[in-house]
Amino acid sequence: GGSRFTAAEAVRTAFATPYRSGARWRLGDGSELLAERERFRIAEPETDENPDEIFVCEEIAATSENMAEMRKPCGNRVLYLPRPLGHYILRHPVAGDRIRPLGMKGSRLLADVMRDAGIPPDRRRRVWVAVEGNTDPTQPADVIWAEGVRRSRSHLVSPDATTFYRVRRLP
Repeated sequence: GGSRFTAAEAVRTAFATPYRSGARWRLGDGSELLAERERFRIAEPETDENPDEIFVCEEIAATSENMAEMRKPCGNRVLYLPRPLGHYILRHPVAGDRIRPLGMKGSRLLADVMRDAGIPPDRRRRVWVAVEGNTDPTQPADVIWAEGVRRSRSHLVSPDATTFYRVRRLP
């Protein structure tokens, strides 16, 4: 691509300086060269994404088969909600977000949960989270779901529900 010279300069600079985990060098195409855990990695450039173009919300009848499907492990890639997606906000994490992980007592900082899950720092900024819709999307909130990371114990579908909503990434 057109940024090879810039990338080569960044790599040369990275190897010429003392190693420091967390150091980053911006490349010409918007991506970054990152130093992490005694290795280097190229991080993809951040893009402005619209969650309406990425996720789909489907209303599902709460039959016994559908309820059983909902209980199957999915690696936190799918979110099941008691109300339509319009009651929630999909956004990227902000500093101070907390989650009350399903199966645990209390709450934890989402940043700590993602670090413990082994998610690299540059990817943590791009994880999609769901929060309640009556909160300011720029302020820390109680996270209901962090895609591919963890689910909160709040806003779960009740066993006596007649319908529920499945939120998943478009193929």
